[in-house]
Amino acid sequence: GLCLANSLLKEQMRVLVTLSVFLSVAVAHPILRDDLGCYRNTTTRGVGTVPSACAEGLEESGFLCYPPCPSGYTGAGPVCWENCAPGFTDTGAVCQPHRTWGDNSKCSGWDKCGLTVDKGCVVCPDGMTASGCICTGGTAYSKKTTTRGVGKVLQCADGLENDAGLCYPTCPAGLKGVGPVCWESCPAEETFNCGAICTKDSPTCSDKVKTLAEALMKLIIDLATCLSPAAMLKTCNVKDLESEIATIIEQLALPICPVQ
Repeated sequence: GLCLANSLLKEQMRVLVTLSVFLSVAVAHPILRDDLGCYRNTTTRGVGTVPSACAEGLEESGFLCYPPCPSGYTGAGPVCWENCAPGFTDTGAVCQPHRTWGDNSKCSGWDKCGLTVDKGCVVCPDGMTASGCICTGGTAYSKKTTTRGVGKVLQCADGLENDAGLCYPTCPAGLKGVGPVCWESCPAEETFNCGAICTKDSPTCSDKVKTLAEALMKLIIDLATCLSPAAMLKTCNVKDLESEIATIIEQLALPICPVQ
């Protein structure tokens, strides 16, 4: 059993070393097949940012954009709330009058807040009325409201464009942005857009994708077979693996498209 395991390990190492040497040579000295297409020229434009601007004439509130509120009102989402009058404290939907301690120095010791025998002894600042020892500047009241419509979503700032919900700088002339990458159009010789590659027509693109997918799948299956314990029952065909790798490299080893 030990001898068989050692034999299997040696065979697997032989497969890996052979493939490594073949792959190194093939990648270092690829044969560029310009008849199979070319890679589109690209440039990057940075990481996208979340839209954060409102259109002219609108203001942000809660990550949405609304028309400004009328004078004397403050916006919170789709609602404009009346501002509290001077001397009142904003507590949300209600304006509460300011409160302060009154001057009770003239009140007797047994009625320090002027509630019984010394009524009126508490002195308040001008415009405020005493209620016991506390001076208030008026009566609480509910704030008036008005609506300003449904908010609009934030947009990209000037000089940026929206792509898939993020904002990016516009691409240079002749390039089209897809996320963080600006892609150049395909040249006249290879007019069909096959993703990152330009080919002469749709059938060529389909054939390339099919050939590459089949070679990758077969390589994965053959590698799994050669490196599994079951491989001890038969000899692994390294030549098949080399052929599959060569096919993949051939499909990927393309020149860069001419600059437009």
